[in-house]
Amino acid sequence: MGVRGLQSYMELKVPGGFTRVNVTTLAAQARESGKEPVLVIDVMSCVRPMYAGLDLINGGEGRASAARWGSFISTLRLAGIRPVFIVDGACTKTKRTTWISRRYSSVNSFVYPIFDSLNKGQFPNITFSNICLPNLMTTSILKVVFGCEVYTTSPTQEGDTACVAFAVNLGAFAILSQDSDFLIYQYPKLSDIHYISVSHLNFSTLDTYEYSQTALAHHLGIHLSHLPLFSTLKGNDTVACDQLLTFHKWLLGRDSFHHHNVIDVLGRFIEKSKLSGGKLEDNILSALSCEVFGDKSGADVLDKSIRSYYITVEDKNIPLGRPPPHQTTNDNWNNLVNSKPYGERIFTIMSGGPYDFPAVLEDYRNSEIPHVVELMKGLRQRMYGILLLEKPGAFDGCEFIDSVEEWCMAGLGSIDNVTYQTICVPPMCHPGLGKLWEANNDPDICATRWHLFSYAINPTLDANILRNLPPDRVYPVCQLFVLQHEFPLRPVLYDWEVCTFLLLHIRLQTITDDELFALPGDQVPHPRGVHLATLYTRSVIDLISKTVGGVIPENYLLSLNVFDGKLFQFLYSSAKRQGGLVGGIIKESEKNEIDRLFNVVTSNGARIK
Repeated sequence: MGVRGLQSYMELKVPGGFTRVNVTTLAAQARESGKEPVLVIDVMSCVRPMYAGLDLINGGEGRASAARWGSFISTLRLAGIRPVFIVDGACTKTKRTTWISRRYSSVNSFVYPIFDSLNKGQFPNITFSNICLPNLMTTSILKVVFGCEVYTTSPTQEGDTACVAFAVNLGAFAILSQDSDFLIYQYPKLSDIHYISVSHLNFSTLDTYEYSQTALAHHLGIHLSHLPLFSTLKGNDTVACDQLLTFHKWLLGRDSFHHHNVIDVLGRFIEKSKLSGGKLEDNILSALSCEVFGDKSGADVLDKSIRSYYITVEDKNIPLGRPPPHQTTNDNWNNLVNSKPYGERIFTIMSGGPYDFPAVLEDYRNSEIPHVVELMKGLRQRMYGILLLEKPGAFDGCEFIDSVEEWCMAGLGSIDNVTYQTICVPPMCHPGLGKLWEANNDPDICATRWHLFSYAINPTLDANILRNLPPDRVYPVCQLFVLQHEFPLRPVLYDWEVCTFLLLHIRLQTITDDELFALPGDQVPHPRGVHLATLYTRSVIDLISKTVGGVIPENYLLSLNVFDGKLFQFLYSSAKRQGGLVGGIIKESEKNEIDRLFNVVTSNGARIK
């Protein structure tokens, strides 16, 4: 997330470090100068402020979150602004250490304190640092619901680099984010790209702060071209602050200090060292490494960090980054991979990249309830088999000799090292991804898609049952079937819990936004109910559907259409207070449908906890 402490430093200590601006006014100025008012939006920086004040414990408020995004997008469009959204894809190798550290930090500072409070019957005291957001599916909602331009980076491209590259290519008037790296980038001359703050943005009036590169450099007493070096010596996503701790102590002459203290003295260090701006020669990097790290071994990382702030010709030509190098020269496979008809996560897996799964709101210390990664392991293995069967060198005709790199959070220590996940061989009916993905309504292909889909969900699930369901019923049936059948000897849910999830789904179809938003969100939920909400919403059903050719229209799989945390916990608590007699809260008009679906997901009541 950039240079730690720099945003607050700009606001508190740099004269003219920020100015109050209005996005509509900036767009009008761009239009007057003959430019299309394009606003590049860093989605990952926007998600938290957009969701502020909504439920973080009960499983999330997908519909309320989507409504906020819709209002914001409408405001931009009414102002004549073209929003272009950039989303981070799989974590890049250079940021993996930071990614792991932040996942563990989220568990220690958010997840475990939440469950510690709930286990005591207390409502958690939530701070907004290191939170784990619910599964909001923001990227899909931006595309499917609002028809926005959304671009996802490859595992070789930094998200902020992609934002800058798109902004330069499109002649954007601004980048909306909260990443201080945008203060450091060396923008092409005459680009005139404003860096504006999302954390200070009023989403209705579009008032916010603009930060000034020039004011920062002037305050530090350095040239603009020194900013990449400044960021590198302060600590960023490439050179961690911990690596620079000894150097910072030496600079300040003391062991205890604030980030602002380091920023104060770095400008003087750069000026006194008479280091040139821009990219540094090898001999200078070696000498600087000795001064910073005590030997020459850090020269390469210093150089890499400095160069990361320069937009190259390749960045501009390929702003989303090149895919990971393929271990094959097979043109048919490469063309299939690069067609990317079903999104970046599938593309990443097919091109040899990693499958990432973050920390989520589940008590990893509780062995009674399975964790998401454990529950979904078989589904991922079966999905990988469908995706990679045709990959040259991956399958020897009997078994897979390839594997998938996974970084899946399952508790402290679980992502210290990479996991190479084995792959399941799919049924022989697999006709090839090309046939699955082409716009073909041939009855045999359609039947095969459903057969492969049901197999990936669970090999015992009858494809004909799924095909005959209304499309809005497929998600709850599949996810509940997984919960009850994926582990043959231990179904996860009690009978009343299955009914509560089914009732939730039915109520979601009729409840109004006003009724939903008015539900109380400050009651103390049961910790088991919180954990189950996470298991229900953290699915790979959408990826499996895309893998086999999109058997389920994507809007039926969006979080706002399949779950609401406040409604679920209200129903769950009501049923639990009645001793699990969920029948007391089911209306007569709902009973037949719940009974029918209950029999499907529990094998007529045989698969319950």
